[in-house]
Amino acid sequence: MVRFSFLKSFFQLFSLIFIPLFFCQPLQAKLFKNSYVSFEIPDSWKCKPFGTNWVCHDKFQEKKVEALITSTAKIAGSLDTREQYLNYLKREKTWYTNKKEQISSKKLTEAKEVFLNKYPWVDGVHKNSEVKSYISRYVGTVCCKDSSSQLGILIVLSAHEDHYTKYSPIFIKAINSLRVLDIEKAVVKVRTHEAMNRSDDMTDYIGEILGEEKPLIDEDSFLGLNLSPTSLALLIMGLIALSFLLLLRKKRKGKKKRKRGRRKK
Repeated sequence: MVRFSFLKSFFQLFSLIFIPLFFCQPLQAKLFKNSYVSFEIPDSWKCKPFGTNWVCHDKFQEKKVEALITSTAKIAGSLDTREQYLNYLKREKTWYTNKKEQISSKKLTEAKEVFLNKYPWVDGVHKNSEVKSYISRYVGTVCCKDSSSQLGILIVLSAHEDHYTKYSPIFIKAINSLRVLDIEKAVVKVRTHEAMNRSDDMTDYIGEILGEEKPLIDEDSFLGLNLSPTSLALLIMGLIALSFLLLLRKKRKGKKKRKRGRRKK
């Protein structure tokens, strides 16, 4: 009975301390919107514009960004079709880092056409396709048939391989809420910014915040566990509570032994 009581107390304590730690995610979401698309992102994320291109990531991760969402649009050319995008995502590629290290990408899912809010997109997941050790999900389309000019649109949702599972629900929510906006107005803005050739600024920004050649986890902070101060505090509280329960169990055993000794006498 003592053992059962101890286990019951332990699991009650575990449910109070650790389950909220592992499963409670911020529920607040906001709608990100530019000239050509909109989708939902967490309330703690911020987005920075580069002409008609955008980069979104957690505003609390300035130096070591674990995940980001980028959106890009261009005036569609002869090679900008969903079929071409699909064929591109079906291929793996080779590229070089700043240190001249050769990296080969790897397909994690087979590219396919999907319908998001009744509009067709192509969808595929690759690893090491943009930055080493990052998994990137690509969602692209060409819009729209009834427009005098068409836009090629690409949304890239990337996270470090160690954290992709954590950010996957955020990515899924963004993709499921993805909507194409007023393309006629967006075409004017995209054409203007393409003439200004501002797209390279976004590439530089992404390289800076990801720190391609640097580890994303600061191994010297929080014992290398990559925990926030709040999570670390909860973990310590849990360990203290567990130690207390083990000590209580030991005392109960001691009392039982003393009672048995008295009965024998």
